[in-house]
Amino acid sequence: MKSLQFAPVIISLILVAPAYGQVVETEDGLVQIAGLSRRSPQDIERLIQEKSPGTNLSSGACAAVLEYELGFPDAAVIRHGRLTGVPDSLQGPPITLLLLVEPEDAERVRYLPAPADSTGPVPEWAEQYALYPMGGLSYAISKHLGRPLPFPERMPDTVRVLTDRGAEFLEAHATEEDRLRALEVIHSDRDWINRSIAASVLTSFPEEDSSWWAIAQVIRGIGPRDYSGTVGIMALQGLETAHPRPVDWAPAVET
Repeated sequence: MKSLQFAPVIISLILVAPAYGQVVETEDGLVQIAGLSRRSPQDIERLIQEKSPGTNLSSGACAAVLEYELGFPDAAVIRHGRLTGVPDSLQGPPITLLLLVEPEDAERVRYLPAPADSTGPVPEWAEQYALYPMGGLSYAISKHLGRPLPFPERMPDTVRVLTDRGAEFLEAHATEEDRLRALEVIHSDRDWINRSIAASVLTSFPEEDSSWWAIAQVIRGIGPRDYSGTVGIMALQGLETAHPRPVDWAPAVET
């Protein structure tokens, strides 16, 4: 996600009445599409299938196909599966939310100004920086916040190990110095791995409004190759679930 104009709050998009009946039932559950006004969900699925046979609307890969092969200026997939601690009798079907901006609306996507440069891996985060490409940080955030996400079937054991190490990293980086370092990285570093780690570190400081502002800034992004938004979403959703409270967003409105 690039612009808070596009996605100020995810739930607001869920509640928007779509131009078409944009809830599609698939073999993997319901898919709700937000952002279409000129195309139908069937048009989107056909375009994706033409470019990437076997990729469907509920697949995370469909966002990459839309963005990098079909010219959509923005696309993101958020999947809501089983809820931890909720009885089976109260569980609903899995829902996939596909957020996109059509090519005709490309001018609506506005990135934050990118910081001039990056100093490379933050020394105190070097180990987690090296492990980041192998995954596990999003799961580590949920474990750190006491709301561990269930692992999908056939999840590699390596990701489980990385999740534990990531949670240990977050526990060990919860001082005031860590908070200030994370804020500085988000405001001045263009390295998307550093920005991802910074967002995760800020989940230790839910009492600070500035943590919420900075994580939202990570979600917005600083360019088309800033991939930190995925971790940012997990961090913001994790805070909302584990530490719900009113946040004064007024000082962050301009960004």
